[in-house]
Amino acid sequence: MLLMGVLVWFVSFFLFPKATGWEMSQMAIDRIPIFGFAIGAALGLGMVLNESARNFVWLVFGAILIGSLLWFFLIFVIAFGLSIGGLEDEAFDQAMERFSSIAFWVVVVAGGALVAVGGCAIVYDQTGALLERFRPRRRNKGR
Repeated sequence: MLLMGVLVWFVSFFLFPKATGWEMSQMAIDRIPIFGFAIGAALGLGMVLNESARNFVWLVFGAILIGSLLWFFLIFVIAFGLSIGGLEDEAFDQAMERFSSIAFWVVVVAGGALVAVGGCAIVYDQTGALLERFRPRRRNKGR
């Protein structure tokens, strides 16, 4: 519970630039880490008390991790392809800006699909069956 509170507290510091852009008052901005810790502690308590909540939180963390890796991979492949194509600096920057936003939305859709499938499995208590489907099958070594 404490670890989840500290984790969300740390992540909440990344909201400061957005909060100042939204023209929030300084007093409200100063309370963001406190609310982040409280939300994280509540998530941690929910994860301790309820297995479905724990599975859902891990599912969201997994979707964020897979989504960020997919985004990095797409950007790397596109940048590599454009650099081989010999685009000049300005044309390369314009193309990368466009492809970066396309890659971001591909990742959002993929992550949303992952959370939706996992959420349905958690709601219908079929997490074990879903995980069993993706585990490698045992092979008979005697044959």
